[in-house]
Amino acid sequence: MANEAYLTPERPIADITNPEHMPTLPQDLQMISTNTDKVINDLWIKVIVSGPSYTPEQAMAEAKSTWDQAGGKQVDDWYAKWYAENKDTALLKDKLYQFK
Repeated sequence: MANEAYLTPERPIADITNPEHMPTLPQDLQMISTNTDKVINDLWIKVIVSGPSYTPEQAMAEAKSTWDQAGGKQVDDWYAKWYAENKDTALLKDKLYQFK
């Protein structure tokens, strides 16, 4: 029912595909992603509850720094390589709309 309501080009999904169609990271890279997710999400919550004392720009800078220090570039590189090698055969956003 959610796909029927939300899978529409007028309101495209934000990622390259639905999460269930994303590739699984190797364990070491999954650990980087998992360990930084909560820290970065907490920064965005801090923006919401802190008012003007902590700006979105500050959170973005801190989130990027957290990602970089944790080894996030390795995760980015892995996904970039996966995309380059699989973009023609993977079930990406544009194909989801065709099969709706």
